[in-house]
Amino acid sequence: MARQAAETAARLAREGRRDAVKPYYDSYKASHSVNLSRVVPDFEIFLEWAAVKPLWEPADAAPMSDIMWARALPAIRTNFADYQDELRVEAIRAILWATTGAAPLSHSPADYPESRYDEDWFERPTAMFWGDSYSNLGVSYPRPYPDTLWDHAAGGCRKEWLRKHIGSHEVAIMRIILDAIGRKESSIKWWELGQYDLRWVDSPYKLVKERDRYYNYVELLYALKRRGPRAYELTSGTKVPQIEVWQDDDDFALEGEGSEGWDFDDFGELAGCG
Repeated sequence: MARQAAETAARLAREGRRDAVKPYYDSYKASHSVNLSRVVPDFEIFLEWAAVKPLWEPADAAPMSDIMWARALPAIRTNFADYQDELRVEAIRAILWATTGAAPLSHSPADYPESRYDEDWFERPTAMFWGDSYSNLGVSYPRPYPDTLWDHAAGGCRKEWLRKHIGSHEVAIMRIILDAIGRKESSIKWWELGQYDLRWVDSPYKLVKERDRYYNYVELLYALKRRGPRAYELTSGTKVPQIEVWQDDDDFALEGEGSEGWDFDDFGELAGCG
């Protein structure tokens, strides 16, 4: 009984020390811009930072105070900068896995120079992360790094989230779309795809309004994920959907004026990333 009581007391004391850090974490997060505050990790992850652990982990840690926080703050800021570097590396590795099937083993930021992995590299249509909107969880859309860090809602481990929200299936579909519009992934930015209206010629939908409708690229990607070929069929070329650019009499499609808006209700998977 005495041992159990001691273990319970130790656990409660540990939880108390962790809880004492929470107000300082909340204040630290709020001190950043709206976008950057969304990059600050969840509290459980924040507690594991090297500069934060000494504030609560040791059983003999001094009671949390403004003085202790002020002393730790410069190192915490360094930890946050390092964390952002780690997220960039993880984003690059996730993109490489999805687009090439391989990625370097290194996790060192020095091995991923900005001269090679620059803004243009991240803004390729095949480098998009797909996730739920931070402001509207009913809408899922693509965003490049680093915009994904604040535009997409993601809890828990952000590194794991990045790995799960770009995949070979999305990349293969995006390449089919690029082939249909006659563009190379290195010569077009993701947002330029918004000017195209697309038609899935060999759509499996039986209703005429579904079979003959036109899509923007986000709608088409989710429709193909739902009812189209699987990733291995696309990458192997064994089953490739026929996609064409929709052109009407006024040629609105090429000018981006023909779309009547995104019909999210038609696709149950638009609320998630698949």
